Amino acid sequence: MANRVSYALGLCGPSFTVDTACSSSAYALDCAFHYIQSGVCDAALVGGTQLNLNCGVTQEYSKLGILANDGVCRPFDENATGFARADTIYERTYLPHPRFPVSLAGLGVPSPVVASVESMSQAC
Repeated sequence: MANRVSYALGLCGPSFTVDTACSSSAYALDCAFHYIQSGVCDAALVGGTQLNLNCGVTQEYSKLGILANDGVCRPFDENATGFARADTIYERTYLPHPRFPVSLAGLGVPSPVVASVESMSQAC
């Protein structure tokens, strides 16, 4: 998938898929950050997806009583009643500037695609 994204956008440089379960997006952001900081690439695209394609999992979670009755997640809140499942697609572009260091804010969701480029203007 990552290579198809890179090819479709005409990007050069390392391109790979990360799958570390729940930490995939955080790990992909870390890879992008370190690649930019070490000079392996000038910029990075980091994307992630979380698709709930199997309704059986949601039904089992419901039977176990771990889903929020109102469908709202309240992490670290005393009013929390469980968690909510949701489909998500996420993308973040990193273009570092000498005066502004790369930010790791805005963590995404599992199963991201990382496509980084050596130079946005350089042809393959």
